Amino acid sequence: MATLQKLRSRAGFVLIAFIGLALISFIIGDIFGNQQGGSIFGGNPNEIARISGEGIHVQEYQQLINDLEENRMRNTGRSSLDQRTRVQIMESAWDMLVQQHVMNEAYEELGLAVSGEELFDLIQGNDPHPIIKNNFTNPETGQLNRTQLLRFLKSVAEGGNPEQRELWLPIEKQIYRQRRMSKYVNLIQKGLYINPLQTQNLVNANTTRFDIEYIQKRYSDIPDTAVKVTEKAIKEYYETHKNEYKQEASRTVEYVSFDVEPSGSDVQAAKQWIDNISSEFEDVQEVEQFVNLNSDVQYDRTNYAPGELPARLDSALFDAAIGTTYGPYREDEAFKIAKLAEINYVSDSVNARHILIQPNQRMNYQQAQQLADSLLTQIENGANFAQIARANSADRGSAQDGGDLGWFTEGTMVAPINDTAFYGEVGDLKLVNSQFGIHILEILDQSPKYKKVQVGVLVRNIEPSDVTYENYYQQASEFAGTNRKYEDFKNAAEEKGMRIRTASGLQEMTQIVHDLDNPREMVKWAFDADKNEVSAVFELGDKFVVASLTEINKEGFADLDEVRNQIEFELKKELKAEKIKQSLNEVLATGSSISAIASQLGRTVQNASGVNANSRMLQGAGTEPGVIAVASMMEENVISAPIAGTNGVYLITISNKEQTQAHPMMVQQQKSVLQRSYVQRANYQSFEALKGNAKIEDSRSKFY
Repeated sequence: MATLQKLRSRAGFVLIAFIGLALISFIIGDIFGNQQGGSIFGGNPNEIARISGEGIHVQEYQQLINDLEENRMRNTGRSSLDQRTRVQIMESAWDMLVQQHVMNEAYEELGLAVSGEELFDLIQGNDPHPIIKNNFTNPETGQLNRTQLLRFLKSVAEGGNPEQRELWLPIEKQIYRQRRMSKYVNLIQKGLYINPLQTQNLVNANTTRFDIEYIQKRYSDIPDTAVKVTEKAIKEYYETHKNEYKQEASRTVEYVSFDVEPSGSDVQAAKQWIDNISSEFEDVQEVEQFVNLNSDVQYDRTNYAPGELPARLDSALFDAAIGTTYGPYREDEAFKIAKLAEINYVSDSVNARHILIQPNQRMNYQQAQQLADSLLTQIENGANFAQIARANSADRGSAQDGGDLGWFTEGTMVAPINDTAFYGEVGDLKLVNSQFGIHILEILDQSPKYKKVQVGVLVRNIEPSDVTYENYYQQASEFAGTNRKYEDFKNAAEEKGMRIRTASGLQEMTQIVHDLDNPREMVKWAFDADKNEVSAVFELGDKFVVASLTEINKEGFADLDEVRNQIEFELKKELKAEKIKQSLNEVLATGSSISAIASQLGRTVQNASGVNANSRMLQGAGTEPGVIAVASMMEENVISAPIAGTNGVYLITISNKEQTQAHPMMVQQQKSVLQRSYVQRANYQSFEALKGNAKIEDSRSKFY
């Protein structure tokens, strides 16, 4: 949307009073042409998925990924994305793809559609869709700029600018999809009803407070040896609760890594390189150019004040003459030599504002340059900088503040902006080119200037050579080749003192495994291997990895043996609960009060005050929602029957119960709360139900 918001900068002010039938047909026909029909890729080997029998081509999924990545980079100002962000985007694209195809089927079955007249009204009617308003509203007046909208649509319809058409079609489709979804959601909402009893129960739960006195006997008070769980009981419990053990296909692997580190020869080679080049570096005049051509780290153009450089460089170079060198020396995993390159008198901080003109799909670089020149001329002739920034700047964050960037320190902004702001003078108004576009930059103020220095540092990283990589690969290959089964793998690793790491719950599309660099090759192997098989060597970044497949979980239900311990724990808890209940019932028959019963049991009465029906924590006992639910229904001074809770069995009594008078508005508020809760649940659960019936076949692992 950020890109389209800038369309207003080129909009004219000539009213187009009439858009012909050809334009209407274009808007309506184009979108409907893209909504009809099934996939043309059925049975194609390039299918990324099948949803309800319909084949989805990998290109459709990849296009979604590309669009989301471009949006993320545009919105964050980044030129690339890290691995975790790309993984998140891939999952978001998959969710969007599934939702789109699942919901399209539901719409067709229900006969839900958006007519041509309706779509036209959403774009050009009296109350256009919010997307239209967001992108074609004049920021100065807050009103929809219909002139701009109509001129843009006419240009798209006439096909004069293919880039504008490419920009418009996704927005048109988004309006169509959102409208159809809103119809579906409205159908669900109209079927929901909150009856008065539900509302009153919720009001009572929020206005009633009670104090609980209780006796607790924990399950841990009875040793596991005191109860016996039979195999028959385990199997019956498993069959009864089988849906609780539903699982997706997953794998668990254990692996060792051979982390490639520089050898002694690699260290010596790096030292020799820095020694050989040091004399040339000492004589060179163009320090920045020399560093950028030869160093493993690019030249740092930051101006450093006293004490800001590393201590050794600060003491050796800050008060030295230009051209003075320090080193070579070793620091971290590199050999370095430093040279005092510049002495400058600059400010600590600058206050500036800017207008960003950004080339995009509708405006090439030359057009952006012409627009920037025109706006600069207007400002130089007295036009209001802030107003022009609000109307034209692609940096929407600062545009709303009239382009104000505030005070910033050196190194905060990209290099072209930084250098112009810190080396210019107050009042300067200049055009500056950066990787983000063309900036109209005005320097509003600068802090006092004082001495700072630039130091060029020539860096040679100590890195493993090809020979070193080959040596590590040979070690990993020998390990993998001589330990073909898990037990051999484990024993060999322990003998060598190697750390065995476990990666559990791997799914077919798992993209991130601990600190491994792009582990997809290992994940794919895990889904083709046999249990206890040992892999060949995987080269993952600067590591050679050997893995063994230790666990296979197939899609469906976990095997009984996999959940046996969990079932035994639950059954033992049930048997312990019966024993405790029996002992408490015997005492309950003779006790007249909760304190008397506690005395007979040799226990103390515990208290929890200010509890309501929505509470989950029972003071002194832990999470016990079931016990609290029973307490909320009890009268005062009545001792309960034994209640089996999460952590033990309880006898409780209510010592005090108070209900405050509900405000007249509270009933309506609670009804609204219930209504919103039901709508949210219904929307989510209806989609999940549709998705569950859609028979989704995910084949992404073939491609990614």
